[in-house]
Amino acid sequence: MTELVHGKEEAEKGQRAARAAFGGGGDGDLVPTYSVTPAALTDGLKIVDVLHAAGLAASKSVARRLIEQGGVRLGDRKVTSVDDQVRPDEIAAGGTLLHAGKKHVRRIVVGD
Repeated sequence: MTELVHGKEEAEKGQRAARAAFGGGGDGDLVPTYSVTPAALTDGLKIVDVLHAAGLAASKSVARRLIEQGGVRLGDRKVTSVDDQVRPDEIAAGGTLLHAGKKHVRRIVVGD
């Protein structure tokens, strides 16, 4: 359907983004990205704050509910507490995927 509406190139681009976001390889650069500073990571960055700032939750209370309901994953780790923090070792060189629910994903990268 995407090919009919947007053309073959956009359809292939969407397919690569979906593969990257949902575990089938693909191009990680096509996944929406949120950048955190190295200083913020070392100071301690709450997962609730990241969910809200990255646009995965409309508010911090929505982010808390997502976590409490078991709908948040950072990389391979399921986030189980609203007090969890993003650890510097969890963010890979090419970024780490943060999932909120089944369909919402952001690639978390360390930037300036």
